[in-house]
Amino acid sequence: MNRAPAATRLPRLLRPTTDFLSGHDWPTWLRLLSGLTMFTFVATHFTHHALGLISLDVMERGLNFFLAVWTSQWGKYLLGLALIVHLTLVATKVVQRTTLRLPAVEWLRIVLGMVTLCLLTVHVLSNTYLYEVLELPHGYAPYLINIWPWAWLLQFLLMVSAWTHGCIGVHLWLRLRPMYRRGQAVWFALAVLLPALALTGLLSAREVSQARSLDAAWAKENLSYFTYTPDIGAQLLRINLLAAAAVVCLIGAVMGWRLLLVWQRSRRGVRIHYPGHEVIVPRGTTVLEASRMHGIPHASVCGGRGRCSTCRIRILSGFETIAPGSEDELRVLRRIGAPERVRLACQVRCERDLEVVPLVPPNVGPDAARPQGRFVFGTELDIAILFSDIRDFTRLSEQTLPYDIVHILNQYFEAMSEAIEAHGGHVDKFIGDGLMALFGLRQGAASGCRSALAAAREMSVRLADLNTRLGHSLREPLRIGIGIHAGAAVVGEMGHKTATSLTAVGDAVNTASRVEGLTKQAGAQLVVTARVAELAGVDLSGFARIRAAVKGKEEELDVFAVPSAMDLPEWLAQPVKPPGADSQPGLKPAVH
Repeated sequence: MNRAPAATRLPRLLRPTTDFLSGHDWPTWLRLLSGLTMFTFVATHFTHHALGLISLDVMERGLNFFLAVWTSQWGKYLLGLALIVHLTLVATKVVQRTTLRLPAVEWLRIVLGMVTLCLLTVHVLSNTYLYEVLELPHGYAPYLINIWPWAWLLQFLLMVSAWTHGCIGVHLWLRLRPMYRRGQAVWFALAVLLPALALTGLLSAREVSQARSLDAAWAKENLSYFTYTPDIGAQLLRINLLAAAAVVCLIGAVMGWRLLLVWQRSRRGVRIHYPGHEVIVPRGTTVLEASRMHGIPHASVCGGRGRCSTCRIRILSGFETIAPGSEDELRVLRRIGAPERVRLACQVRCERDLEVVPLVPPNVGPDAARPQGRFVFGTELDIAILFSDIRDFTRLSEQTLPYDIVHILNQYFEAMSEAIEAHGGHVDKFIGDGLMALFGLRQGAASGCRSALAAAREMSVRLADLNTRLGHSLREPLRIGIGIHAGAAVVGEMGHKTATSLTAVGDAVNTASRVEGLTKQAGAQLVVTARVAELAGVDLSGFARIRAAVKGKEEELDVFAVPSAMDLPEWLAQPVKPPGADSQPGLKPAVH
């Protein structure tokens, strides 16, 4: 096998890396990586605390391993760099926000982050004083006895706040991943269990240290080098107050910077038009932020990180004034098959007036982030529409027991649906004793018209078989009327919550319904508009051609009245596509 020279292979090998470097939101990735680094630090801290459940000696050896990793030169640099990068990027993101109206879980994470920052500063400065200034050795025993419980309580509170902050961040990052969602109960149990084990380990080590301190020889060897004096306590208190004041000043500076930018933006407002709402927001605000600022319900499963697609909107006007989407946003939009004017609200910043329509209900869950079907956004297609109805059904229902009516209808709908699906049709909905079906959703109007005529012929055949099978339950054979029309219709998934189905709306649908009603006037089982016959390439000149007035149409329609659909050409009985080819997986016809 011939292989390309190494000089030409190398760029191809590097292409995924270069694409990643050029196409991703680096601040987000750096914030994630730095956060995961500190999250790992907290997890290992909890782990060696939990070793106290085994023994104090094992806990001390775990501390030595922990210090060998995190207090080494590279460990200090890595942890310090992660802390600086994370704080800088978080502060920048807070400053750039135009609104602080956030979901409760986001606020919890922010508050825990500020608590962690304050306690971490206290912890670092206190340890620097003890280990660098006083040059005390590392070890658990003297501190478990001499500075218990307040110093340890503050340290454990720091660990819990940092751990919870990190767990929320990891959850928001992974909650759209199927593997994480399948094991979510396990991850939650681990998140709660590790801090509990760490606290229990500390308490166990504390009891062991107190028991050993009664031994004079052990106390002289392990406790003599550190005695907690009032001077040390006063110095640690001053350090704690200084650290807390520094953190408060830092948070104040960030918020002041943010308020200044918000004030500058507010001087240049833009209008966003929602259905039934119009709001004015500072220029540079994202559409999702605008929704939150003004209390407009807006779906956002991932919290506005551009990953879930649930905040997607259709931009009706002003599309040309917004910046092109990033590679990350475009990847998400391609995943759900979004058309051109659909964008993610969390990524669209308003520089000019916009008119938008949110496309997802505000209370959806992670399932709404899955790849979407072709028709989820709605599209205009030339299709064939078939309506069918049972004749004199009211009289039939008055003469038949309710149980038998349900049985007859179920048998009827099953037979008619199978006939429709055998010819590539999609059963749109059942309406009382009638049904509506769509043809040509994928293969076009011409093929759809042939399929609709073939389905009508088979419906007639199956109806005859059904009348034979149900002869003992029927006072008289079932009779149906079928109307078929072709034209432009808007096809899409419509409804609310779980009551959503693929359907079509428009003038062509209304006309098809009226054409079905003409079967009563014409005394025919099937009425087909001339356009259907023309598109299907079927010669219906042998049947009566009628110029009929249709309600809602100014001009009369040319239709063919076919006494029995079985009179259509036999070649139509050959399926043009595999059964269910036009049916959308996971969608069921609506029942009205």
